[in-house]
Amino acid sequence: KVEALLYKAIALMDSNKLKEAIETFLQVIKKNCGERTRSTYLLLAIAYKKNNQPEIAIRTLDELLKRSKNNLKALMYKGKILSEMKNWQEAKDMFELAAKLDPNNIGAYLAIFDCEYHLKNYKAADEVYNKIAKSNTNIPIKSIPTI
Repeated sequence: KVEALLYKAIALMDSNKLKEAIETFLQVIKKNCGERTRSTYLLLAIAYKKNNQPEIAIRTLDELLKRSKNNLKALMYKGKILSEMKNWQEAKDMFELAAKLDPNNIGAYLAIFDCEYHLKNYKAADEVYNKIAKSNTNIPIKSIPTI
């Protein structure tokens, strides 16, 4: 039953029936199904964000992070939403936590670079840029933004 509800919510979200998807995700969460609940919180946050409710998406991610503080996807998604809201310092904090959890997460470092740049912390942005450039990645250096 819970699995069917979860699939229904995902289908509703894919069909852009966001209010119904949100209600259905909340039903799944109320059933409290351990591991599945964590992924449902993330999906719920995505639905809120798609429904132009970024603040509620952030609160949803905060609830997930209370339950699973090392949830890399939640940290990255919260950072992304905060960046879109131009909350650069808070976004940077999320991306830094993600980078600590996964030091090979180039996406987190690129996001930190972007935040530092928008915060006008050019020296820090340059240090992050150099770290990315020196890392063993398949990202062409020319694709990394320059200061």
